[in-house]
Amino acid sequence: MHKAYIDGLRALAVSMVILNHFHADWMPSGFIGVDVFFVISGYVITLNLASKQHLRFAEFCLGFYAHRIKRLFPALCLMVVLSSVAISLFNPDAHRSINTGWTALFGASNIFLWAQANDYFSGATQLNPFTHTWSLGVEEQFYFVFPVILWIGLVKLGHRPRLLTYFLAATCTLSVVSFLVYSQLKPMAAYYLMPTRFWELASGAMLALGTRRSRSRPGRRFRNAPAVAMAGLFSTCLLPATWFSVSIPMAVLFTAAMIHQERRDHYVYDALSGKVAVHLGRVSYSLYLWHWPLLVVGKWTIGAGPLASLAVLLTVILFAEMSFRHVEQPFRLSRWGPTEFRTLSYGLGALSITAVLLHAGLKPIADGLYLGIRPALAERGAESLARPYTAIDGLAWAGEKCVLQSNRDVGKTIDPQACSFGASPNPRRIIVFGNSFSAAFLHGLEELARNDRFTITLTSSWGASATPNMPNKSEWSAVNTYYWDKIYPELASSLKSGDWVFLMSDLHDFSPSKASLESRDLIGRYRSELSGMAQQLGRRRVKLAVLHGNPFAREAQCEPAIALAQWFSPFGRPCNFYGKEDTLQRRRPLDIALKSLGSQIVIVDLLDVFCPSATCNYEGKSGEVLYRDGWSHPSAEAARLSYPILRDAFTALR
Repeated sequence: MHKAYIDGLRALAVSMVILNHFHADWMPSGFIGVDVFFVISGYVITLNLASKQHLRFAEFCLGFYAHRIKRLFPALCLMVVLSSVAISLFNPDAHRSINTGWTALFGASNIFLWAQANDYFSGATQLNPFTHTWSLGVEEQFYFVFPVILWIGLVKLGHRPRLLTYFLAATCTLSVVSFLVYSQLKPMAAYYLMPTRFWELASGAMLALGTRRSRSRPGRRFRNAPAVAMAGLFSTCLLPATWFSVSIPMAVLFTAAMIHQERRDHYVYDALSGKVAVHLGRVSYSLYLWHWPLLVVGKWTIGAGPLASLAVLLTVILFAEMSFRHVEQPFRLSRWGPTEFRTLSYGLGALSITAVLLHAGLKPIADGLYLGIRPALAERGAESLARPYTAIDGLAWAGEKCVLQSNRDVGKTIDPQACSFGASPNPRRIIVFGNSFSAAFLHGLEELARNDRFTITLTSSWGASATPNMPNKSEWSAVNTYYWDKIYPELASSLKSGDWVFLMSDLHDFSPSKASLESRDLIGRYRSELSGMAQQLGRRRVKLAVLHGNPFAREAQCEPAIALAQWFSPFGRPCNFYGKEDTLQRRRPLDIALKSLGSQIVIVDLLDVFCPSATCNYEGKSGEVLYRDGWSHPSAEAARLSYPILRDAFTALR
C-alpha cells in the first residue's frame, strides 16, 4: 500500500543532501539524508517482499532483483556515461572518476572509494562526479543478501517469525557497535562499507516486520512525537560534519520514530503528504543521481558562486524531471522479457556492455578529450612521489625503495645507499624524515646536494606523525610506528658531528581552522617532542631542522588544472584559498611554539615561496604551478623554488 508521507520523507531526505552539497555551511550534517533513505528503503522493500512470501524461493529472489534492475539501473547507466564524458572534457586526470563510475554500475563504488582512501592519496572526492554513488553500493550489497534472509525467516521459519526479528536485532547490534568503533579507529571504513551500515537498512526492515505482525499500529503513539522527531532531524542536520558518529544514529532514530508514530490526523504527516512533497519524493532518486555530477561539472566550469549554484540547481531539476519521465518510469513500467530471469539477464548484459565501453572505450581516450590547458608540471599526481628519479648528471634517488606506503610495508628495510644522493668524499649529511611531503621536496634537496656539497638521504612514510611519539590514529598507524621505532633510529645512528636530521611534514593538524584546547595540547606535545629530539641529537653534535607549516592548500578542495585560469571557467574557480594574513594568523600558535625552542632547532619557513601574494593559491611568483595534486604536495617546480631558503638554513651555521 502506497503511503504518501513516505514520499514526503524521501523529499525531505534528498533536500537535506542537496542543500548540504551545495552549501555545507548552511546544513553541515545534511548528508544524513542518505541515512533517512536507508531506513525508508529497508521499511518499504521489506513490506513489499513480505507480501510475496507465498512465492517459491527462485521467484521470490529473481522477481526482486529484476525489479531492482529495472528501477535503478537505466537512469544510473545514463548518468554514468554522460557524466564520464563530461568530466573528461574538463578534468585532465579523469581516469579515477571513470573508474568510480564503472564500479558504481555493479554496486561497488563504495568499496572502490574506501580502497582509494586507504591508499592515502584518493582523488579529491569533491571533484569526483560519482562520489555520491557510494550509498547505492551500500544498498545493493545489502539487498544482495537480505531477500535470502527474509525468505528463510518468513517461509522456512514462518511458524516462528520472532526468530527473524531476533536475528535482525542481533545483527543490527553487531553492526551498530562496529560502526561506532570503526568511526573512531577507521572512519572511512565506517562511512563507506555495508557491514557498518547494515543496521540502518535493517532498522527499517524491523519496523516493517513489526507493522506486519500487528493489526494495529505497532507500539504506543504519542501525539507530539512526529513534531519532536521532525525537529530532531532538522537539529541533527546542524551538527558539525565531523560528528557523523553521532548524527547518523540520531538520523536513524528520528526517521524510525516518524515511521513508527504514523498518524493521519497530524499536521506533520499532512505536510509530508502534500502534492509538492510527494512529487519531489517520487523523483528523489533522479534528483539524487544527477545533482552531484552536475554540481561537480559546474565547479570545473562556471564555479561555485551564488549565481552559478542557482544555475546548476535549475539544471539539476530539469535533468531529474527528464530522467524520471523519459528513463526511470518507462523502463520501470515496461516488460523487458517473458520471464524474470530473462529481464535480469538483459539488465546485467546492459550493465556489462556499459562498463566495458567506459573502461576499454572511454578511459583510453579520455586524455585526448580534455579541452583545457594542462598545468606545466614536471611531476603530476601523488603517484609521482614514489617514482625513481635520475638527473642528467647522474644524481639518483630510488623512489619506492625509500618510502613506506602502507601498513603492508612494516618490516621493509630502507637502504641508505639507494636513498642517498649528493657530493663526495665525506661531505656533511642530511637525513630527511617525514610524511609524503618529504618526498615532494626531492628536487629542492637535489639542488642543495649538487650545489652545496651535502649528501642527502631522503626517506618518507605516508601518513607518518611529525615526530616519533606523536599520536597517530590513521589507517597507517602500524607503519608509522615501524618508521619511527625502527627506520629512524637505524638511520640517525649513523650521523656524525655536523650532520643534520631534517623533519619534513605538512603540519596541517597543528593549525586547525578553529583553535581548541586539544590543538593547544597537541602543539605543546609537539614542542616537547622536538626539544627532546634536539637534546638527544645534540649530544652527538647533530643538528635538527624542522619544516614550518605551509599554506592550507589541501583545504581548498582543488586540483592544479582547476586552480589555473581556463577558457571554460570564466567566472572563477571553486577553490577555497586562504589569504596570507589569515594563514599567518592561523598558524601563529605553531609559530610561537617553534620559535620558543630558540637555537635548539633550525626552522625552515617556505611560506614566501608558497604564498608570494596576498592570497595563498596554486600560483608562484612567476606563474609556476606550486602543487602537483589536490593534496597540496609541492610540485617539482615549487621544490626548486625552495632551494635558496633550504641553502640558507643549512649553510648559515657551517
